[in-house]
Amino acid sequence: MKDWKTAIKDGTRDFIFGECELKRSISTRYLSLFRKWGYDEIMTPELEFLNVFSGGSIDGMVNIEDIYKLTDEKNRLLALRADCTMPIARVVASKLDHYPAPYRLCYDQKVFNASAMQIEGSQCGVELIGADDIRADIEILTLAVKSQKEFFDGKFRIELGHGKLFGVLMEEFQIDEQTALKAREFIEQKNFAAIQAMELPEAIKLLPRMFGDVSVLDSYSALVQNSRVDEILCYLRKIYDILAENGCGDSICFDLGLVHRLDYYTGIIFRGYVSGSGQTMLSGGRYDNLLVNYGRPFPAVGFGIFIEHAFDILKAASSEKSVPDYLVYYEAGCHRQALDFAEEVNGAGKTVLFFCGEAREEARCEAEKRGIRDICYITKGSRRIENV
Repeated sequence: MKDWKTAIKDGTRDFIFGECELKRSISTRYLSLFRKWGYDEIMTPELEFLNVFSGGSIDGMVNIEDIYKLTDEKNRLLALRADCTMPIARVVASKLDHYPAPYRLCYDQKVFNASAMQIEGSQCGVELIGADDIRADIEILTLAVKSQKEFFDGKFRIELGHGKLFGVLMEEFQIDEQTALKAREFIEQKNFAAIQAMELPEAIKLLPRMFGDVSVLDSYSALVQNSRVDEILCYLRKIYDILAENGCGDSICFDLGLVHRLDYYTGIIFRGYVSGSGQTMLSGGRYDNLLVNYGRPFPAVGFGIFIEHAFDILKAASSEKSVPDYLVYYEAGCHRQALDFAEEVNGAGKTVLFFCGEAREEARCEAEKRGIRDICYITKGSRRIENV
């Protein structure tokens, strides 16, 4: 029988030693950037009523089957936080009516998803709620680019699409609901063979292949020749032109096959990737229909960054271990002097590790084992630093 006392559930992970510092520093830098852009931090409970993530005119960003559910002392259905955006929508609707819109909010929180490979993860992101013009979309996309430049300058890309494109095509070619659902699934999965096997117009079959630089927009416009499609493509080009003018154009490419299985996004939709990694680093878009479920019909746009994905890439790229600058050995009765030394070097931005043994000769062995270069020997009336 497996010893569950020493095991952890699949999809969860431990962080130890320097990993904790690295993970925390990633979120700290993202939040610092968001605050500089006028975004205020918000925290919501890890436990919400299940209704926060279900009901209303749309199902939301997560399937109900993917939510961890439990009951409280009154037998009411609760859920572990399955998404950060929907609880924030709840707060906007219930607690921010006395504050002027638009609301710029940022967060760094845990999320739980039963069907994800990483069932417990951390997300850091922003929501711009109450603004529906192109300026808001530009602001969010620019902030997404700048957030990735914090760690991956020149090594990342943001793939941009539009949430309404798929629906417009379904209406244009009069595709029935069941066929549309299957097509959406295959396009989202980039299952080229499966979508080609369906009886669909070529303009739909080619969607998952419509990715690349800005020329993709012209190519698809010539292929479809539909005024509503052209309107969407013109909007994407306008966004790109502004971003390029602002120095962000090199980070943007297009994927017209970006769709979402729950028909959640109502405008731009985007995902971010780092070179050499197949994991989605960030995802976001415009979701103008969500807040109506909470009683305040605001337009909104935002994105979330998957912190563990950033952590994995940065940890793999770094071979350095976090090593203290000094090992401190002190004789009995010299604890005060040892503390004074620690405060002195801490103030200079350096770190210490106190040696817990009494044998002076063992201190050097400890320093060598840990890779510490300098030992501070403290005795009554003296302090001496030796190189290992």
